[in-house]
Amino acid sequence: VHVAATNAYPPIWLPPAVLAAAMPTLDQYLQRGLQNFQEIDLNSRHIGEEGVARLAEALKTNTTVTKVSLGHNFICGEAVAALADMLKVNTSVTTLNLFVRRQGRAEADW
Repeated sequence: VHVAATNAYPPIWLPPAVLAAAMPTLDQYLQRGLQNFQEIDLNSRHIGEEGVARLAEALKTNTTVTKVSLGHNFICGEAVAALADMLKVNTSVTTLNLFVRRQGRAEADW
């Protein structure tokens, strides 16, 4: 996760575990109601195929979320199909991040 305090300082990298306590979980996003958010950030949250399917279903009728970040959740198959189905009916989501970066052994041990 990259965090930039201001334009005067370069971005710093923090392990996802450091930021996890401050980041909402999938259940917290769904409980608070997606209409209260413009951006859903679930990068590196290990929400799995079922979690992505639940989120995609909730987003089908949502008109406020414009950006969804699901990077580093290693999703495929049915979850990707659920996202594709959501995008067919949701015209508000304009950015969908499914970024996955391959790791070397040293980074995997981090």
